Amino acid sequence: MLPPGLHHPAIPLITMKHTTLSILCLLATFAPAQADWPTWRGANRDGISRDTGLLQEWTGDGPALAWKIEGLGEGMSSLAISNGRLFVTGRRKPEGGKSGTCLIAVDLKTRQEL
Repeated sequence: MLPPGLHHPAIPLITMKHTTLSILCLLATFAPAQADWPTWRGANRDGISRDTGLLQEWTGDGPALAWKIEGLGEGMSSLAISNGRLFVTGRRKPEGGKSGTCLIAVDLKTRQEL
């Protein structure tokens, strides 16, 4: 593990844009789903959703965007969904403060950060 603020040159820094894009893609996948995704790669950590009725293939530009959220910070975190909440970590810099990694929770019904 590298000290905060450093990264390995072989691993590109992931920007807020990349984090937001990743979450958008995953949320579009989960939009019709009801099951939790409580840990990395899902409930069984195998990357397989047990939900039914999911698209087998995407046509054109894929499914319509259900919703998006911005400002979750920079990072390389996968997300978790449990009990109607989305959890993700992101590096943020509070106004006038030092940059640090935060755990961010979002209510999936209201789309508001908790």
